[in-house]
Parts: sequence; structure tokens; C-alpha cells
Amino acid sequence: MIVSKRLARAAALRNAVKRQGREAFRLLAPAIPPCDLVLRLKQALPGFGARDGEQRKIWRAEMEALLGRVKA
Repeated sequence: MIVSKRLARAAALRNAVKRQGREAFRLLAPAIPPCDLVLRLKQALPGFGARDGEQRKIWRAEMEALLGRVKA
């Protein structure tokens, strides 16, 4: 998991994004073939807080969609 300080200034926000990614991976790990994966934040997250529940759901759904695209 790579969440740059340049893209998410607050440590709490970076940690929240990483937690969502780890949980998404944990739930989908049995369906993912053995391989190395890198999830990297591509765009800045301005104006979002680590406690924004709706935004967390969006992050999780997007990460699950990306992990679901990994081919066997």
C-alpha cells in the first residue's frame, strides 16, 4: 500500500485509506492468485477526513473492484 503524504496530508487519512485496502485484500485473498500487488493512491484526497464513513465505503468499493480484476 502506497499512500503518499503529498496526496493525503493527514496521517489519519493515510492510515484510513491503508486500513480499507488491507481489509479489502483480506476478504478477497482466497480468490486472488499468489502474486505481488501494489495499490497506490493516484489522486489527492482534498477535503476528506479519516472519519468520513461514506468516503470509506467508496474507497473500499473501488479497492474491491481493483482486486477483483486480478486474473487467476
